[in-house]
Amino acid sequence: MNLLEIVIEKYRCRMVDVADKYGYTARETVEISQNLGRLLNIKMVLQLSGTMEKPSSYYYGS
Repeated sequence: MNLLEIVIEKYRCRMVDVADKYGYTARETVEISQNLGRLLNIKMVLQLSGTMEKPSSYYYGS
């Protein structure tokens, strides 16, 4: 797991925690979700450009 994937996982966990505490439509939840979306977009662009290694499940469906 690379640094970007670690940050994405931390954002994902934080979003779930905040959503459980304040609700899915709370300002903080939405902001975390938007930042998570940006990170996921960056990851996708890196994968498509070949800059970031694609997970094996991408090729083999594992």
